[in-house]
Amino acid sequence: VEYRILSSEEVLAVRDDGGARELWRVPLDGSRPTRIWVVPLPADGGGELGPFGVAISPDGQTLAAGWVGGPVEVIGPAPASLLDIGAPLVVEDSGRLVAVTGRAGEAYTLTGEILEVLAPPDADPGSLSGTGIVAWGIVGADGTLEAVEVHDLLGGSGRLYPASGRATNVHELTRDHVLLEATAYDPLHRTVAYLDLTDGRFALFEADAPARVAP
Repeated sequence: VEYRILSSEEVLAVRDDGGARELWRVPLDGSRPTRIWVVPLPADGGGELGPFGVAISPDGQTLAAGWVGGPVEVIGPAPASLLDIGAPLVVEDSGRLVAVTGRAGEAYTLTGEILEVLAPPDADPGSLSGTGIVAWGIVGADGTLEAVEVHDLLGGSGRLYPASGRATNVHELTRDHVLLEATAYDPLHRTVAYLDLTDGRFALFEADAPARVAP
């Protein structure tokens, strides 16, 4: 189960139950959760549909959820059903999808039915629920990080921050920081990076697993 904050009073839970994916509103006061959306998973268990995304509007009243290559549902005051437009990344209070991700890890802004490139393939942008903030790493030909690009698509601003190192994947995003990690799994070594959005400071951290000590 994956949780996302809707407000100070409730969270959104995303879970797979048998052959379906479900979205639930879960009140934090102990009240009974409410299922708000359910869609069958691909019958073959993979490959038919691309990446899945959930976007939450700033007022917390509108959700957009769905797959690349599959259905997207906008749930809230202005509900809608959309087909094959990408996985939701940013949605406005009005229910208009602002940005989506694609099958190859790229991202697009969405104006009506017109897609415009926001992030290149394999960028795998991260977004901050309830805002228009989206971030991704700019990777050089040698596979290392060159910069971090951050856009507020609802606020109409964007900035490129100098960066470096092997941590290229956006792992966590808040209004104040971007946390990145190395995409390749190495049980003996970890690489993470931290970008402070308030002053642009960037720091890289690398650590090896502790050596085993004989008993």
